Amino acid sequence: MRRALLIAAVLAALPATSGAYYHFLRYGSSTAPYQPMPQKFDLRALPGKTVNFYVSEKGPDLLAQGDSLAALLSQVRRAGEVWNGVSTSDLRLSFGGVFTPGRQGGTPRIEVSFPSLEEMEVPPGVVAIGGPEVTDGPVDGSFLPIVRSVVYLNNDFSTRPSWDPAVFMTIAHEIGHALGLQHTFTSSLMSVAVTRATTVARPIAADDVAALSSLYPSPEFHSRFGSISGRVTMSDAGVHMASVVALTAAGEAVSALTLPDGTFKIDGLLPSDYYIYVHPLPPALDQKLGPGDIVLPIGPDGNPIPAGGFFGTVFYPGTRDVQQASTVRVAAGATTQEINFAVTPKESLALHGVRRYSYPGSIAVPSGHVNVGYPLRSFLMAWGYGMVVASAPAPGLKVDVLGGSVSVPEGGIRPYALDPIWVQIDFTFNMFVTPGPRHLVFSLNDDLYVLPSGLNVVQTVPPSITAVENGLNANGLPVVYLTGTGLTQHSRVLFDGAPARVLELSESGDRLTVVPPSAPAAHQARIEVLNGDGQLASFIQTLPAYTYGDNGQQAVSISPGALLPGTEAMVEITGVNTAFTEGLVTAGFGSGDFRVRRVWTVSPTQVRANVVVGPMAPAGFHNLTVTSGLQFLTVPAALEVKAAVERPVSLGSDLVNAETGDSYIYPGAITDLPALNVEPASGLVLTIDRVPVHIQSIENGRIRFEVPRIPAGPAIARLYRAEAEIAKPVIIFIDEQPPVIQALNAGEAQLASAAPALQAGTALTLLVSGLGDPAVPIDTSRVTLSIGGVIHSVVGVITAAEGAGRQGMHVISVVLSDAVQPGTVPVTVSLDGRKSRPVQITVAGAPAQE
Repeated sequence: MRRALLIAAVLAALPATSGAYYHFLRYGSSTAPYQPMPQKFDLRALPGKTVNFYVSEKGPDLLAQGDSLAALLSQVRRAGEVWNGVSTSDLRLSFGGVFTPGRQGGTPRIEVSFPSLEEMEVPPGVVAIGGPEVTDGPVDGSFLPIVRSVVYLNNDFSTRPSWDPAVFMTIAHEIGHALGLQHTFTSSLMSVAVTRATTVARPIAADDVAALSSLYPSPEFHSRFGSISGRVTMSDAGVHMASVVALTAAGEAVSALTLPDGTFKIDGLLPSDYYIYVHPLPPALDQKLGPGDIVLPIGPDGNPIPAGGFFGTVFYPGTRDVQQASTVRVAAGATTQEINFAVTPKESLALHGVRRYSYPGSIAVPSGHVNVGYPLRSFLMAWGYGMVVASAPAPGLKVDVLGGSVSVPEGGIRPYALDPIWVQIDFTFNMFVTPGPRHLVFSLNDDLYVLPSGLNVVQTVPPSITAVENGLNANGLPVVYLTGTGLTQHSRVLFDGAPARVLELSESGDRLTVVPPSAPAAHQARIEVLNGDGQLASFIQTLPAYTYGDNGQQAVSISPGALLPGTEAMVEITGVNTAFTEGLVTAGFGSGDFRVRRVWTVSPTQVRANVVVGPMAPAGFHNLTVTSGLQFLTVPAALEVKAAVERPVSLGSDLVNAETGDSYIYPGAITDLPALNVEPASGLVLTIDRVPVHIQSIENGRIRFEVPRIPAGPAIARLYRAEAEIAKPVIIFIDEQPPVIQALNAGEAQLASAAPALQAGTALTLLVSGLGDPAVPIDTSRVTLSIGGVIHSVVGVITAAEGAGRQGMHVISVVLSDAVQPGTVPVTVSLDGRKSRPVQITVAGAPAQE
């Protein structure tokens, strides 16, 4: 583990290199076919597939002037949310509160701490280091389970305030390491900082999504994305740890490293056409590591497997001229195979390690944003090994732009006037240029170096704030007015990393009205504005400060104050002078023996949460940590775990729809409610928000009932016998009514129960109600259509033609995929996760071959 941590620290300060996302790997075989075993969290060992991250009760010894622990912890929580938001990953992250060393519980976890020099030295100038710790034995021969990961933050933040964008980006990067990801050099979050094209506004890129999702794939990951596979050889032998990268003209980059036999597979590719290139990793700076300072995979004998040698970078199908490169088509749910490369060995690399900066204002920006409307700033300054000779660009240096409408003019590569060890690269844009990232291809003699998303084209200025004022809006709500430039109706605002609620943009476009997140009395927060093109206010200015008023001393308490091991219960947290905001409140007990399923805000001074106490939780007292915005309140010994009871009665909140098998519950649905140690007996009464329901059955630890006709939202389930409450109440969530498939047609024929089997490629149309107002266009990304468990791409969603019984309905068009297995299979439609009842169709097998 310490070796991995050292690598994270070293790479945080490295010059730019080029490579691919890579997991921490061990091989169970020394010969092909190789089956790499990555280090990752075992989802089966995580309640709700959720890994908690905890922060130590001791913060850093030194903070920058005007900074606070609450502000730094806000950046930590937001960094965790970056990875939690990857929808195609089955792993979830949750803030578990403040932990006390030695009382973290036995559940796999991530610990964030600020060690002293005696405990773990974080090198000067490095914000954080992180890495996993694993068990000795593999699970099912497929992976090594992480039982504990750590992120060590520097104990001295006196020269690096928490509002510096680099702090947030570095913490998010290190949490990626803690999840099992090594570095990428495709300009994403897991890249080293000097090659990164992402920003606080858009922190992760396609490579990060692919890295996490391939490690923890959700059910729809492989059906939504495609893959590319092939082999890299040198003199007919496979090349180990060659980096193969797939680029779209739209600026995305996803990559993979080859296995010891030279084979590779790039997962996580959206359907598109891709340029493919292969390149070697650069020389290691730390000689104990592999090229690119990547942790080498471990073989079955426990020794590292060495990487292949250097070779010349080439584009598919084997050219150094990017203009001659061919694209490769990738389809959803499919693998494009036999994308092979034969490379030529080289003794050394003449060109590598390129970093670049741009100047939206007077501040150098490492993400390479260039505004086409400012010709005097339409350049990048760049540096890399081999680029500069005697304070001038190396003879023969050339830069191509992959992505269209942008080019480097004749004479556009020259010494940077203010510092000739850097190269200035000028760009010209044609009249059809569109905003977005472009890939840069550097060439020098017979060497190529590709910097994915090296140029970010924008057509607007970065946002800025010129004035901050308190006020009241028309409804008497306390607000903050932000006056500035470059503001849009989609601008987001952060106060020390915590999101503010944006109410409106003035008609003149120069003032945003926001509701600031809650914070301690007299807290001073730095205000950052984020725009959708990735630009930030910190690109061009020192961030303005906002000081909160004195709202009095804050405190929280919890009820009930004691729970039993192996049970779930609703708790109520009551605050004094708090400003709890829905969606921004977290609660935790600093231990893996607890799981907070969900938190609901009842009022600014009250929240409710479902808390699960693990069956092995020891008796004793535990701290409660509640956060809301920038409020960070810890109550020592707030909750007691009582001594274990042999057969505790408990309800659970993870309801299951008896018809669909998922967790989507709505009025009228037949539902199974977990019920531990509840036996059928007379006088047993279940109520949902005080409404008694008819219990259909009690078996296998579940109570089956029909959800009553009550409003959607959180509702409290209580269980009584003879008018006495026999279990702690729990909160369940009642959803809106789902869509309904009213009819399903193949061509012009409506399918009935006796319809013939359908062949792959058949065009289907579904008549669906419950998708919303027919007059409002529906974003097809909100609609998921599943046939036989295979997610299908929706061709279109249109309003149904007028006719009897068709009012308020939509027509969905789809083509039956050949991935659907033959037989009778269910068809469902979901809108924002609201899944319809299934309709059955029969799918034919593939026709026989003559």
